[in-house]
Amino acid sequence: MIGTPSPPALLIDRTLTVLSEVFAADVVCIAEAIDDRLFVTASCGLPEDDPAFSTGWTLDPIAHQVITSGNAAARHDLPAEDLPPPLADAPSASAAWVPLS
Repeated sequence: MIGTPSPPALLIDRTLTVLSEVFAADVVCIAEAIDDRLFVTASCGLPEDDPAFSTGWTLDPIAHQVITSGNAAARHDLPAEDLPPPLADAPSASAAWVPLS
């Protein structure tokens, strides 16, 4: 990947795939905050027709904190009510939020 010219969409896809593999994550996303919603713009692990791409997810307090502070955050054993709908049935969940500029 390094030193090989590639279109940005392919680089994003490869990066998300590597992050998913490195962290053994079921879902890795890039999302944009618009008002009180997070809209997924790229993902590894979400179906292409997931509503997160069109209607977004509610901007939860942790994501809001990361966006306003510019500092990453991680949480383990998240309760189902704090998870986006496609992940609410996960037996236990951990998440990381990393701001990109």
